[in-house]
Amino acid sequence: MNYDASVLSGMGLLSVLPYITTLLDREAHVLQQFNAESTTLFTACGEVFLADRAPDAVAHLQQVAYEAKAARFETEIAAANGESQWFEHDAVIASDSSILIVFSRDVTSQKTMEIEFKCMKRRYDAILDNTSDAITISAWGHTYDDKQLLYINRRTEELLGYSFDELLTMRPSDILANDYKANAFERHLLRDSGQALEMVPAFPIVRKDGTARFVQSLGILTHNDDGKVAEAIAIVRDVTERVEREEQLKQAKLAAEAALTARDVFVANMSEELRRPLDDILEHSRLLLGHAGTPTGVAERLRQIHDEAGNLGRQIRDVLDLSRVEAGFDVVETSMFNLPYLLRRLEDSLRLKAQQKRLTFDLDIAENLPILIQTDEVKLKQILVNLLGDAINMTDHGGISMRVICLPDNALRFTIADTRISERSALDLRDFASDANEPIPHREENNHRSLGIAISARLVEVLSGRFVVEQSGEGAIVTVELQFVPVRGVSPASEMPALPSQAQLRRFSAEWLHQMYAFCVAGQHEQARAHLMSLDAPQSDIGIQLGALINLFYLDQVADLIEPLL
Repeated sequence: MNYDASVLSGMGLLSVLPYITTLLDREAHVLQQFNAESTTLFTACGEVFLADRAPDAVAHLQQVAYEAKAARFETEIAAANGESQWFEHDAVIASDSSILIVFSRDVTSQKTMEIEFKCMKRRYDAILDNTSDAITISAWGHTYDDKQLLYINRRTEELLGYSFDELLTMRPSDILANDYKANAFERHLLRDSGQALEMVPAFPIVRKDGTARFVQSLGILTHNDDGKVAEAIAIVRDVTERVEREEQLKQAKLAAEAALTARDVFVANMSEELRRPLDDILEHSRLLLGHAGTPTGVAERLRQIHDEAGNLGRQIRDVLDLSRVEAGFDVVETSMFNLPYLLRRLEDSLRLKAQQKRLTFDLDIAENLPILIQTDEVKLKQILVNLLGDAINMTDHGGISMRVICLPDNALRFTIADTRISERSALDLRDFASDANEPIPHREENNHRSLGIAISARLVEVLSGRFVVEQSGEGAIVTVELQFVPVRGVSPASEMPALPSQAQLRRFSAEWLHQMYAFCVAGQHEQARAHLMSLDAPQSDIGIQLGALINLFYLDQVADLIEPLL
């Protein structure tokens, strides 16, 4: 049989794929080829699809003819542009056994995807086998032990000591420590209902050799098309060394806290034993000083006894405060309070002490100072009282001043300046601040010195602030900078709201005043505000005035207004 081979070239034939039917004789010679629409392409002579474009197919066809049974095989064809094309062939033998029929289709896209998938799998296998974490994949089950293991990486075998085949014969709970199994079963139920967290804290497992390890697990659930959990991927990290270090640190901390607590109790007890006789000395010396018949010389000595006993009592209190700070028991307790009001109260209490020494006391509050702030009010007050008290004690002539300004980024700067004459005093002040972590030496020339400066420096450190001591030509300057949290919606102001008169307050019942007084003295801001709103007319003039005071935390001022009426 002779056929014209010029009907269609081999490259033209490729354009009609993916489906071609080829008829061959028992020697694998092409007799006829048809495209997908059964149209004749060309005949046996010349360039044909299987014979010329895929010569490796001849061997497959000859084997089919020799064995006289159907077969499926693939061939790769290099196109003119250098790219490869893949074809899948199904070869069958006709009923008379004289003709082979081959069905060919283009599977290039599927083959390309398969090659890419294998390449990605090799990549991911390399990553999984070389990662430092153990990774397991299991089919999800109704209970913890119903899960079927599907995959583990090499690190899993190293961590557990079991091979993949050994783990297949075990229950998942077999590797858990006995005291953790109940917890694992419960977490599984919660995970199945979508309630449990994916990260599991450190828990104990038991290796094949019987040794225990602590691991941390991150669970990832995959879902099928119905939204049900299909598989669980567990990324497990060995945290045994971390757990052991944490336990060692915990035990060391407990031992240190026990030692510090014992010391603190001892210091507190000893201080209490010293404070009682000192209080008696102060009280008796005060009574003797007030006696009209006390001679002048005796009165002077009694006054010295009274003053020295008072100084010693303050030092004992400072020792208690210092012990508490060093023991680490002085935690930061943030609260909301009225800053200008706190400063005015300090001014009132310290101005009298300065006047007794004929010293001036000036408080300069910047106009941009916020009214309400959030920080540790008790520690801030203690810092300022200690610094101002030291400045008054160490200054014999001149005066003390404190300027308070608000810096950017929600910071406060307190600058305390005095006119202490002695250069040695200013240097001592710097020593007390800079050597806050060293024992405070006793100085005979400064009998009235307290530990307030050292305590203030350490309290500033607790509050993550900045403490600077400088010597000026006229004395010493101490600068303290502290961060605070502003209260939104309250504008800076230096003036206190208008105060209601006592005549206006008398309109309220005695019971209402007593309750409001109790809330204000106890510092219960929310209760005081709710009590104000219980009035029949909280929006009256006096209600608005009291509300302004309470909202700005002037609770002490409200208590002072009410107290004379009780």
